[in-house]
Amino acid sequence: MRTKNIVAGITAMAAAFVMSAPQAQANSMLELISGGNTVTVAGVAGLASYNGSVGAWNINVTTGTAAPVLGPNSIDVNSVDSTTTGTVQTLTILWSANGITGAHNYTDTVGGTLSTGLTDVFSSYYDTTGTLDTTATALTAAITESSSPFAATSNGGPTPGGPYALTEEVVISGATAANSITSFNDNLSALPDGGATLTLLGGAMTAMAMIRSKVGKLK
Repeated sequence: MRTKNIVAGITAMAAAFVMSAPQAQANSMLELISGGNTVTVAGVAGLASYNGSVGAWNINVTTGTAAPVLGPNSIDVNSVDSTTTGTVQTLTILWSANGITGAHNYTDTVGGTLSTGLTDVFSSYYDTTGTLDTTATALTAAITESSSPFAATSNGGPTPGGPYALTEEVVISGATAANSITSFNDNLSALPDGGATLTLLGGAMTAMAMIRSKVGKLK
């Protein structure tokens, strides 16, 4: 009976190692910037959406998602953006979420379409202070697309283990003709078997080793 109690207690401890990873982002923010105009939308429960104009870009339907809508180590932004004026104005879209933990390698996956003359540049960043929409520390190499349709990926990392913010940045430029339009999806996600997962697994394996050692002494 004593052996069973010890095994049960240490098994519970091993489970705690695996289940103890924080799972929720604290805050998120969507930002669209063009021609001296800025629109900011605070995320609610990992979701932010905007439908309206920004500078010369008079059609923007943009949605950002993060946890709990997505998994705990992933953020995603999709958008349709159009200018009917032909005015040359850059549009920058930022989507960010903080409170993310665990040392992970990340992949940035993009796909979409764009009008002739447009260029879309996709970048990702992390910030250890948890500040939203910052672009101080690059996470993956930038992806530049100027043909349509397009699809690409870029890997980077690892991130630090402590809490940090993830940010996706999309810069759209080159709109010299009326009715210039781009539509895209940009997903930033931790690669499987990242550093945090391995750390937790190591803790569980240590606990299981304790089980075997303890049981062996009681035999």
